[in-house]
Amino acid sequence: MPFIEQTELNDVIKSEILDDILDSNTEAFDEAARWAEEQARGYINERYDDDYEFARTGADRNDWLLGTIKDLLLFRLHLRINPRAVPELRETQCKMALKNLLQVQNGTFSPAGMKTRKDDVNQDESARRYSTETSGTRPGNW
Repeated sequence: MPFIEQTELNDVIKSEILDDILDSNTEAFDEAARWAEEQARGYINERYDDDYEFARTGADRNDWLLGTIKDLLLFRLHLRINPRAVPELRETQCKMALKNLLQVQNGTFSPAGMKTRKDDVNQDESARRYSTETSGTRPGNW
């Protein structure tokens, strides 16, 4: 299942305008959605579990990430119409989304509710510690 569906853009763009942009070309939406996801993954994958985040569905998805994907996706869709006539709002929103993604990558912004790679390491370490404590063995050269 894709991370975002076309109908989920109705809160940021009128459906009639989106229909005009897509011109009955659902492949254009799918391509733009893939592009937006790839852009976001490139920035968040060092610090966050991007596979986990993009596998989440419905209300379980992170609101910040969903909004970021919407901004990137709409910018991409407008580019396919005329790269020289992208609405200023879409360009501004895309720049803000990319700025926020860069801050995430640099560690100066941490979106609440996203699963970090550190969470995975901590869970692995806890499982390893529990395993060695309950099996009677000790790690390393103890």
